[in-house]
Amino acid sequence: ILADDAAAEVSSASAVQLPYFILAFVLFILALLFSRVNLPKIYYDNEDSNTEASIWSERYLLLGAVGIFLYVGIEVSIGGFIVNFITEPGISDLSIKEAGNYVSYYWGAAMVGRFIGSVILYKVRANLALSVACVGALVLVATGVTASGSLAMWAVLSIGLFNSIMFSNIFTLSIEGLGMLTSRASGVLVMAIVGGAIIPLIQGALADSFGLQTSFIIGFVCYGYVLFFSLIIRLRSK
Repeated sequence: ILADDAAAEVSSASAVQLPYFILAFVLFILALLFSRVNLPKIYYDNEDSNTEASIWSERYLLLGAVGIFLYVGIEVSIGGFIVNFITEPGISDLSIKEAGNYVSYYWGAAMVGRFIGSVILYKVRANLALSVACVGALVLVATGVTASGSLAMWAVLSIGLFNSIMFSNIFTLSIEGLGMLTSRASGVLVMAIVGGAIIPLIQGALADSFGLQTSFIIGFVCYGYVLFFSLIIRLRSK
């Protein structure tokens, strides 16, 4: 896909069509199977207390939904702009094809961080771990926006390490204590991942207006809000 000549690009794009058709077919079959399966009903100790309650009155759920929206949005946006960022004149001398190889470092860091986070969360509260991850991401975003050369490149690539535990922690903290509302609340949080389709558009508009490197300041808004959410949750637990 990142080949230098147009003919190779078309050929490479065609080569990935079959895997996506297979994925679509498998997902269709899974959807069909789940539509025919009677899933067991989950009972809660406080089942009678909040069956009529509205999920829209749950403050922390709504704050968490915004957090999911912004987090997924910035995670996808950074991943989508990394190649363009690396090839910026002040960042590296790599071609688009060479820069494309570095995308795996961003997502690979997220995978490594997820395993590390799984161990840490046995010892550390979820809201504290989320706060630390947000601070780390904010420092790296600041470095990526203000620095140049390899330092800026590796700072942005390393953001994936701190992304790793954010989704799961935001999700868990948002539905904590909701009882019978948990399933509906989970649906709201899942729908909030639409941020992954919107935040990249906003960053693209910023890049067109102020430059690609400067456009990464949107990370301050997204990670800053998630940090705010983690601190609000901490106050709730006191």
